[in-house]
Amino acid sequence: MTLDLHKLEHLVAVAEEGGFTRAAERLHLSQQALSTSIRTLERYVGVQLLVRGHQHVAPTPAGQALIDDARALRAQAHAALERARRVGRGQAGHLRIGHTPAVTAEEVIDLLTRARTEEQGIQAHVRQLFPDELRDQLLTGACDLGLSRSMPADTGLTRARIAEHRLRVAVPAGHPLAAHPVLALADLSGEPLTVWGESGSSAYTDLLIGLCRQAGVEPDTQRNPVQGTPPITAVSATGRIAFVTAPPGPAAGGAAQVIDLDPPVHVPGPRARRRAARPRSSTWTRRSTYRSTRCGPRTRPAGTGTSSSAGRGIFPGGPPGDAGPRSAGGSVPEPVAPACLNGSEPSPGTAGAPPARSTPLRTGQGAAGPPGPGSTSRAP
Repeated sequence: MTLDLHKLEHLVAVAEEGGFTRAAERLHLSQQALSTSIRTLERYVGVQLLVRGHQHVAPTPAGQALIDDARALRAQAHAALERARRVGRGQAGHLRIGHTPAVTAEEVIDLLTRARTEEQGIQAHVRQLFPDELRDQLLTGACDLGLSRSMPADTGLTRARIAEHRLRVAVPAGHPLAAHPVLALADLSGEPLTVWGESGSSAYTDLLIGLCRQAGVEPDTQRNPVQGTPPITAVSATGRIAFVTAPPGPAAGGAAQVIDLDPPVHVPGPRARRRAARPRSSTWTRRSTYRSTRCGPRTRPAGTGTSSSAGRGIFPGGPPGDAGPRSAGGSVPEPVAPACLNGSEPSPGTAGAPPARSTPLRTGQGAAGPPGPGSTSRAP
């Protein structure tokens, strides 16, 4: 028997509806036909996929694993059809991009401006999502590219660093530190620091805490009660200090002052993650389980791009997990504060990083703070 995507759709419907009756109505099938379809699928897979109770039907662990991948396959199939339609109509490539609030709108626009310079006519739909929402939409194919500063290592998504940004301190305009032209991390000792997620549940918060500890400061962190807004707003919302990547000077309508750190400290800029299908000639990495794409460039020698014009990859250069962007000579600069989207989480770096930089951003056809909402599971 060849794997039938319709049967996977049947399995997803039964799991989502919690039973055969409502699932059959949703699929416009008889209950008998639906039950037969599921049993045929179970025989094909070789394991039980559903636990059938009198009042409720629930997936087994094996069934849930198959359902998760079935949703991704369904979204990928729809994306493939839509991409074929756009190509057939001669329409430009279209990107569905999600970014966490830790990545500001200005930073997204900067990336897209460079992408549109490389690929004229590329269209993008951008929306802000909390980290767990972004991950879900990437896994289901509802989003083509995700941009975030950091994410736990067990997300199942491949990372690709595409930029670094200089970290700065934002203080209330009337704060004693606001008069300083520059600050050291040690100057923040004893100052309450606003973060967007609790330590241990937010990879970006952990990165910032690690930077403070390397400077000999044990930060007094307090979670921002206002979630989902740009990082600079934490200062006006709480009256406390916050780390930002905004340019130095007055900010938030004069309510805050952004101050450089000396020595300079850099944090990862947006990390690219991708899940939806991509042209065969582009340079995305693919998930090892069923080889569908996630994000990040495939391994290639430094300084090379794709040779095909049919669909150039979006971030050429080194493989996912590189320490940072590659220089023209192919070397990898030492980052100040690396963070992961997948794989082992490196420890935060030290101060004294090179100036903020980014790799060239290119995108092909068919294809890219710290917030969390009330739940700590949504922190970046």
